[in-house]
Amino acid sequence: MKIFQVHNSYRLLGGEDIVFENEKKLLEGGGHQVFQYQRDNQEIDTYSFKKKLSLFFSTTWSEDSYREIKKLLSEIKPDICHIHNYLPLISPSVFYACQDLRIPVVQTLHNYRLFCVNGLFFRNGAQCMECLNSSIFTSVKYACYRNSRIQSLAVAKMLQKHWRKGTWQKVVDAYICLNNWTIDLLKKKGIPSYKIYYKMNVSFLKPSSPVLGKKRKYFVFIGRLDKMKGIRDLLKVANRTDYQVLVIGEGPLSKEVASAKNVQFLGKIPNSDVKRYIADSIGVINPSILKETMGLVILEAFSQGVPVIMSDIMVSNLVKHNENGLVFRGGDSFSLEKQMQCLSENPSFRDSLAINAFSDYQNFYSPEKNLSQLENIYQKIIKRKSSEN
Repeated sequence: MKIFQVHNSYRLLGGEDIVFENEKKLLEGGGHQVFQYQRDNQEIDTYSFKKKLSLFFSTTWSEDSYREIKKLLSEIKPDICHIHNYLPLISPSVFYACQDLRIPVVQTLHNYRLFCVNGLFFRNGAQCMECLNSSIFTSVKYACYRNSRIQSLAVAKMLQKHWRKGTWQKVVDAYICLNNWTIDLLKKKGIPSYKIYYKMNVSFLKPSSPVLGKKRKYFVFIGRLDKMKGIRDLLKVANRTDYQVLVIGEGPLSKEVASAKNVQFLGKIPNSDVKRYIADSIGVINPSILKETMGLVILEAFSQGVPVIMSDIMVSNLVKHNENGLVFRGGDSFSLEKQMQCLSENPSFRDSLAINAFSDYQNFYSPEKNLSQLENIYQKIIKRKSSEN
C-alpha cells in the first residue's frame, strides 16, 4: 500500500510526534510505501505580524495547505491518507483535499480536540467538561487554548464550523481511537459506529520477558514533568516514605523534582537506558490527573515484563487492576502509596502481575500485532470507500 501521513508537530516533542514516526517505521517494515507531509509549530516564530494574525482564519481553513496537499496527493496517488494532527497550520482543509480526489482518509484521535479546544478536558489544575456539556465557546472565557482568548476563539470557531458543516461526520472516513471513552464520545456526537476503530499506539522497545524473584529497589516515573502528569503526588509519597523513585523526563517541574527527597532525577536519557531502568524496577508509576487517551509508557513497561500503577483518572484500557498492574485514586497520594506498598512488599504478587503484563504485550500490543491491526483497518476503509465511489 501507499500511505500518505499528515502531521502538525508541536513546539515540544510529544507522544503524538513519536507515534507519527513510529507508525512510519512500522509500515515501512511491513513493506508499505509511506509518504509524509509535516508542518511544525515552530514555523510560527518566523511569521510576520500580519501572517500571525491570519492564523485566526486559516486555523479553520488553510487554502495554502489545501492546494499543497492536493497537489502532492495527485502526484503520489496514495491508497489512503492518515491524519495525526492538523492544528493549527494544516487545518481541516486536508480532509477536503482527500475528498476531492476520492482518497480515503482516517484520523487517529490522540486527544480530545474534537470536543475541547485544548484537547485535554483540563483547566486550572482540574478536569473540566463544560464545553462538552454546553457551548464550545465557553473555552474563550477561560482562555483554554494557550492561555489566549483570541487563539481559543480561533480553535472554537474551527470546531463549531466543521461540526455544523459535517466535516467530522461525513468527510472523515474513519477514526482510530485509543480507548473506549473516546469511542463513546464519538458515538454520542453522531459518528457512525462503522467509522470507528480501536487500536493502540506502537512501542518499539525491544521486548524482554520478566525476570522473576529478583530483588528490586526503586519505582520509575517516565514523562513530562508537569503538574497535569501527577508527578507531585508521587513526590509526596517519596517525601514521607523510604520508597526510592527514579524520574526520567523534562518539564517545568524539573527543579522541584531534582530537589525532592528519595528521588533520583535522570532527566532525558537514551531509550536503551530507559529500557534498562524499567526492566530493573519494582514498577512504573503513571499518576496522571488527565483523562489520557492511552499512555505509551504503559506499553513500554509491559514490553519489559513490568507492572504499572496507574491513576484511575486515565481512561486507558491497558491496565487491569490486580491482573497486569494496579489502579489507584488519581490525585490521592495516600491511595498511590498503598498500591506502591502492595507491589513492593509482595514480590510473588508483583511477579504474577509482571507475567500477565508481558503476556498481554505479546498477545495484543507487539509491533507485529499492531501492524496487522493497522493494515486491516486501512483495508476496510479502502474497501468501503471504493464501494461508495
